[in-house]
Amino acid sequence: MKSLYSLMLAFAAVLIFSSCVENKTTYLSRFESFVESIEDRKTITEEEMKKIEAEYGKYAVDYYNKFKDTMTNEELIQVAELKARYFKAVLKCGVNNFMEQVGDFGNKAKELLNGLIE
Repeated sequence: MKSLYSLMLAFAAVLIFSSCVENKTTYLSRFESFVESIEDRKTITEEEMKKIEAEYGKYAVDYYNKFKDTMTNEELIQVAELKARYFKAVLKCGVNNFMEQVGDFGNKAKELLNGLIE
């Protein structure tokens, strides 16, 4: 429940601020905040992932295309690093989701085997 609340809060903040991306400095700052909000998560449901991917698309494609011609090399590198951090965080959440499912399966298999042995 706590992670759902934090996700809703992060999305609300992103929605409020996403309409205010007027320059590359704001874009970079908001993109970094978005990535940090994903890095703070342990798992992501499929429904949450759809929303996250849509928001990522705004930063990685829409806003990037709007500001890329005015960015310095350092800023372009920063965007590339943010993209890499995003994918790393999403991958980590996917692995955590998988491990939870494997753990649930392992517990059920153990219960089944214990039931058969008794």
